[in-house]
Amino acid sequence: MSQTTATSTGKRLIVDPVTRIEGHLKVEVELENDRVKNAWVSTQLYRGIEQILKGRPPEDAPLFTQRACGVCTNTHALTSIRPSRTPSALKCRRWPG
Repeated sequence: MSQTTATSTGKRLIVDPVTRIEGHLKVEVELENDRVKNAWVSTQLYRGIEQILKGRPPEDAPLFTQRACGVCTNTHALTSIRPSRTPSALKCRRWPG
């Protein structure tokens, strides 16, 4: 269910729960002048995939991350490959294609 509330600094959009995902997720976005000022994501489920991958070779990432979810295995695997292709990039860039 999505709800919008007004605050003294702008509007706050809350989506809770986010559906069509494995587990429970809540997203809050603070808007100011129709732009995102701040955002928070909270979940009750922590899998720790990032900690598992710390110190491992980059080629292990798709094998571990695709098992994080039983629904979208391919998406997790492909997404984990993207950072290893540009390890020196400091800013996120739009993926070609």
